[in-house]
Amino acid sequence: TAATENTTPVTPKKVTIDVAPQAPKEIADVRLNPDEEHFFGEFLTSNNKLKSEQLGSALELVQSKNKKLGDLAIERGMVTSQQANDLNRKQREVDKPFGMLAVEAGLMTEEQVQTLLKVQKETKLTLAKAIADLKLLDIDSLNRALHTFKAQQPTADPREAMAQYLEGS
Repeated sequence: TAATENTTPVTPKKVTIDVAPQAPKEIADVRLNPDEEHFFGEFLTSNNKLKSEQLGSALELVQSKNKKLGDLAIERGMVTSQQANDLNRKQREVDKPFGMLAVEAGLMTEEQVQTLLKVQKETKLTLAKAIADLKLLDIDSLNRALHTFKAQQPTADPREAMAQYLEGS
């Protein structure tokens, strides 16, 4: 007997591909020193990326979230409010960091100061992050602005400036 072929047409099955959602975009790792942070806000307003009121809102958020070393020391029971106020007053007179004065006064150890500085650094809210949190600029626009601004800043190494500029483009 001869084998007969099955001539019934095969209908392709529909396949659904589950595409994973795109990972949330992050702010570029462009580090700004405190002076640059200040000028970055001015850069954004002068280039019509933000309105003055928007920048003001972002700066208020930064100020409200970033704690001074004395406030962190009070929260952790390392110094009293009165001791912190006294150190702040002395700080204005002698122009020394709060932590150094606290150690000199015997109120805190160097290790405690270093711990607080680490906490302060880890919890610091940057202007760029505040702008992103308030949704004043989308992440792509914010990252482009950060790279453009940083590339315009004077640097000791022109190759570093060029690399930062190219990374932002």
